[in-house]
Amino acid sequence: MEPNWARCHHRRSARGRAAAAERSCHRIDFWPGVGKKQAELWRVQVAIFSIITTKCILCGACTSACPSFWGNRDYIGPAAIVQAHRFIFDSRDRGANERLEILNDRDGVWRCRTIFNCVGACPRSIDVTRAIGEIKKLSLFNRMV
Repeated sequence: MEPNWARCHHRRSARGRAAAAERSCHRIDFWPGVGKKQAELWRVQVAIFSIITTKCILCGACTSACPSFWGNRDYIGPAAIVQAHRFIFDSRDRGANERLEILNDRDGVWRCRTIFNCVGACPRSIDVTRAIGEIKKLSLFNRMV
């Protein structure tokens, strides 16, 4: 569904606030037929589905797009970390601590420099950098406990 550009331009010309209207053109609640509750629900769903790592098809596009992997072949790589994320955050998994120990290494999640090339390369639109960040947070939390 395309945004209602005519409505956005009308708001801009009527109020004379070009910057505010320009930002509002990209807000989902200005799309025709979408209410505020629907828009908020959609935002939440996008946030949830973008991190679901079970969508990964193991194509390796994220790893081939990663400059950290280009520079250091010892780096585990985003594809392997995404697969580990899939199991670490699965409540049925019993090997989460072992996986975290492997990933909590200089050549594990800490090699990622959050360049976001992997996100753009992923054909399934998985937010790979966010998944790596979640594993980093979990590793730090486990150190404190």
